Amino acid sequence: MKRKTGRILKDNKGQVGIGTLIIFIAMILVAAVAAGVLLRTSGTLQTKATATGEQATKEVSTQAKVIGVAGYGSAAGNLNATVLTVRLAPGSSAISWSDILLSYQSGNNYV
Repeated sequence: MKRKTGRILKDNKGQVGIGTLIIFIAMILVAAVAAGVLLRTSGTLQTKATATGEQATKEVSTQAKVIGVAGYGSAAGNLNATVLTVRLAPGSSAISWSDILLSYQSGNNYV
């Protein structure tokens, strides 16, 4: 094969630049796809974190406060019934009383 000397032929001017341009465009496309995946993932994580935070705040801020306790017993000294007077603590959101489970402790006794 003969070695070309002198000026570059007009037909061969852009051959080196086209290969570089194709690689550059491919790199941009890969970066765009990766950025899209990262944005979608971060959006999903943000939504889950917001929901978890709201649920945790609701659970922490919803409290029932016992304001009175009365016990009814028999002549033998057995406790037949316990009545707890309960209300929501200030700032608590509404709760369903049918779904609540209350426990009462007095010393080593649990009710």
